[in-house]
Amino acid sequence: HNDGHAEQPLMVRLKDVSFETTPFTVACIRQFSRRRLIGREADLFDYGLALLKTSASLVYTIQLATAEQLAVATDSRAHFTLLTRLIERMGLTIENGLVQQGMS
Repeated sequence: HNDGHAEQPLMVRLKDVSFETTPFTVACIRQFSRRRLIGREADLFDYGLALLKTSASLVYTIQLATAEQLAVATDSRAHFTLLTRLIERMGLTIENGLVQQGMS
């Protein structure tokens, strides 16, 4: 049975709005990682793992910036927004910049 799922590239499938409303936990991602996944479950795992990796890298960025008194910058609007929210939520003062594409 082919539902057309695999016909779209992974990055196109991961932009599905339904992922934004799907709750993910570390335990859920861990359970997915222990099974052979296909179709939508495989995409859920890929998306959840990407969220986990992004979260871990942002936490590490905050720890490093705080410890070394560094400013941070990214060219990703999504990462800039996430980091800004984390910094505000944690009550920290870290300079966070968004590098515009095409600027030198």
